[in-house]
Amino acid sequence: MEELKQGSIHIADYLSPVDIAEVKYDPNLHLYLRPSFNVGYIAMNNERFPFNKRDVRVAINHAIDKEKLVNDVFDNFAKPAATYIPPSLWGYNNNLKTYEYDPDKSRKLMQEAGFPNGFKTTLWVMDAARDYFPKPLQVAEFVKESLKQVGIYAEIKVFNWDEYLTRIRNGEHEIALIGWTGDYADPDNFLYTMFASENAKPGFAANYSLYKSKEADQLLIQARETTNMVFRRSLYRSLQEIVNYEAPSVPLVHTMPVMASRLSVRGYVPSMTGIESLENVELASE
Repeated sequence: MEELKQGSIHIADYLSPVDIAEVKYDPNLHLYLRPSFNVGYIAMNNERFPFNKRDVRVAINHAIDKEKLVNDVFDNFAKPAATYIPPSLWGYNNNLKTYEYDPDKSRKLMQEAGFPNGFKTTLWVMDAARDYFPKPLQVAEFVKESLKQVGIYAEIKVFNWDEYLTRIRNGEHEIALIGWTGDYADPDNFLYTMFASENAKPGFAANYSLYKSKEADQLLIQARETTNMVFRRSLYRSLQEIVNYEAPSVPLVHTMPVMASRLSVRGYVPSMTGIESLENVELASE
């Protein structure tokens, strides 16, 4: 950050909340928001009771006020997530009937699922910031309090990142905060990773909800085998509808990574994937 302020570099990425505050009040600097290319979500272990019950999973979806989460924890540098791929990615289904924040409906679903008095669980979280969760512990506290309002009493457990990945890949968690940042601009990179049955194998899981669906697998395989982009788009849109109905997890946010540049930088447009082209960028005199 100091190098940017001094002018020895012209563009800086991965700014911290402290850096952002400094940029706002520096007349020589400009803030950019990189288009969202990630998702942060609550992974519910669908193989563990009671998260093998759809009513419980839907109840948890209705229990989270994503707008408040974005405002209180992400300082509005994120967007509420309706599904698991970012809105900037082709194949995004913007016609999904999403689960609105409705604690009364959540409590009713808990009763219908056989939990009129709620239940206890553990909520796992990593100890270090990720692109999709710059403040993971605060996200965990927000989720804990939200669940408490509908009768789900979660104990937060914090792990270092390496141990965290090992444990959730083994499916040891009940519910865990996790996310995904895209490697390349294709829905397969998000949806196959997070929902294919073959990615739910203990020890190697990237499908952290351990969700398994023959119908979803069929769509994912079809989308991999066809080269017809119109057909692929329709397959991914259908897949999002299936996953939305099944509610294996809770999509929370798509963060918008914050960047800054010197005012002398002209023509710079942040890339969604982070692979930057500076072909049309110029430097004006300061």
